[in-house]
Amino acid sequence: MVPLRSLTISPITQLTLALLVTLPTGGLGLCPDDWLEFNGSCYYGSNSNFSWHGARQICEEMQWGAHLTSIATEDENAFINSQFGHLQPWIGLNDMDTEGDWKWANGESLVYTNWDAGQPDNTDCDCAYIWKTEGGTWDDTYCNVAFHFVCELTAL
Repeated sequence: MVPLRSLTISPITQLTLALLVTLPTGGLGLCPDDWLEFNGSCYYGSNSNFSWHGARQICEEMQWGAHLTSIATEDENAFINSQFGHLQPWIGLNDMDTEGDWKWANGESLVYTNWDAGQPDNTDCDCAYIWKTEGGTWDDTYCNVAFHFVCELTAL
């Protein structure tokens, strides 16, 4: 082990360490190019349509720990809807394992929902998307339908 007195640290390293020590718990709020930051997460809206499974795979292959978005609060839903709702995008919610038992694809707990009136209503429709821009309400549909999608990752 090197004694601390004999360790030389460059000014840039000192600045980096000082920044890391003083960071807020949410990090710097940095997102990759073309991603939008909101409350410590980064969001990306696709330019193309894919099935729910295709969208999930694309998000997960983007690196950085991305996934189809999960929505935990009304504020988060409002943000996603304001930025991407016009696309009617896939979100990560599904009931593929057990009909009526809706879960986020990334394993987060389902603590908030914003289903449109009478939704979810389809027995074989296992995937959710933002259906109406007014209110950002959700609907369930068949997972093989091609929609835009929103990926999410934790901001740096």
